[in-house]
Amino acid sequence: MKKIFLILSIAISSLMMVGCSKDNEKSLTEIYGCMDSLSTNYNPDATADDGSCEYSVSGCTDPFSDNYNPMATTDDGTCIPWVNKFLAVYDANTTNNDSVVDSNYDMVISTDTITNSPVKVIINNFGNLSINVLVTVNESDITIDSASYNGIVFTGNGFIDGNLLTINYVSTDTFQIVATKN
Repeated sequence: MKKIFLILSIAISSLMMVGCSKDNEKSLTEIYGCMDSLSTNYNPDATADDGSCEYSVSGCTDPFSDNYNPMATTDDGTCIPWVNKFLAVYDANTTNNDSVVDSNYDMVISTDTITNSPVKVIINNFGNLSINVLVTVNESDITIDSASYNGIVFTGNGFIDGNLLTINYVSTDTFQIVATKN
């Protein structure tokens, strides 16, 4: 009986060791990696997917553009910067409390050559005052950075809707510029 028990114990131990070594052998030959051939980091030698697959998404990667795609990993050259919608010659009118102060004058918005910022433009002939004003663009809104005319500082903001630009600003009084792209 002792012999049978000893033989069975040795046989079971041997089987367990063979089983373990086969498991160990399998884990040693397992190659982890991305197994999706459509991914940018595909590993053709991988035998076990480790969830590391990465994919390239084309689109606009400039966060200061109207068509920015936060999921894009590759810029496809289609970005439309926020400032582009403002760049034009405008037929403008300035009012103060609904009274026309100045009408039918040209106002030009051009790229910022002073700071070269991707979110700034220059309004030339602002309010028909023969001054240039630097403004910050945020999507369809603008904010006057800082401007003065004859020692009077003024501030303001505005927005564009299609071809219509509206700017509200305060200096000695409250004014509004309404301008249409030519």
